[in-house]
Amino acid sequence: KDYVDLNLQFLYRKDNTDLAILHAVKDSLGMRDAVCHSATIFCNALMHAGTTRDTFLRENLDWLARATHWAKFSATAGLGVIHKGHLNQGMTLLQPYLPKD
Repeated sequence: KDYVDLNLQFLYRKDNTDLAILHAVKDSLGMRDAVCHSATIFCNALMHAGTTRDTFLRENLDWLARATHWAKFSATAGLGVIHKGHLNQGMTLLQPYLPKD
């Protein structure tokens, strides 16, 4: 557990991702381009993997809500990638997106 906590702290401190890149990509997409929508969600997940920084998703909930079917599943998986290693509150954050049973 100590290793996981140290790794989480390290990733959080050393996260130098540029959200302007994601915002520029999101703003340049058409409203109906589902492939690029999913690609942007994947890029966000990879850029913030393990850092617990889900700022881009929280700021763009209305844009994220356009995801359907596999894109919605991918967005939830991306949220899991972002919160990888966050043992204390990870399941609490993912609970609204997981099946009830």
